[in-house]
Amino acid sequence: MTAKPIGTLAIILLLVACGSGLNQPPATQAGEAMRVVYRGIQCPATQAGIQIIRDADAWSEWQSQRQKMSFSAEKDTANAAPDLNFGQISVIVISMGQRTTAGYSVDVADGSVTLNGTTLTVNTVWQEPLAGAILAQVVTSPCVAITDSNTQYDSIKITNQNGDIVIEQSI
Repeated sequence: MTAKPIGTLAIILLLVACGSGLNQPPATQAGEAMRVVYRGIQCPATQAGIQIIRDADAWSEWQSQRQKMSFSAEKDTANAAPDLNFGQISVIVISMGQRTTAGYSVDVADGSVTLNGTTLTVNTVWQEPLAGAILAQVVTSPCVAITDSNTQYDSIKITNQNGDIVIEQSI
């Protein structure tokens, strides 16, 4: 009878040990922590692209523009990220651009930021609805905003989960 509880305890300990790193933020190659500071479907960009935000005023302006697009009468203060230290980080906003249906999203995969020479690559989960899917007809502008440790680079590549380049932009 004691074998069953010990086996169950061993499985629980194994799951806890395996899952202990699941909520850790992805890291850049240089070891600086990267984190998502915003993800959503109402962002100011109408075209797919990348925006680098390097100071608190620009971040505040971006947040203001994003909140103007919100359908909610209540202002979204949960994504204000007041603890951003722009002396040590910048924010990279990856936008899918304006879409006419639901079903689009972009997110950052764990361990997704790498620097190769002067090119920063961000691997994303770039979600698009299946062809022929029945979707709500609503204008969205999906984006994700991540922090970067002020890495020096000349260009940024955004790849999707298949490794395809979806955005490439010189800085």
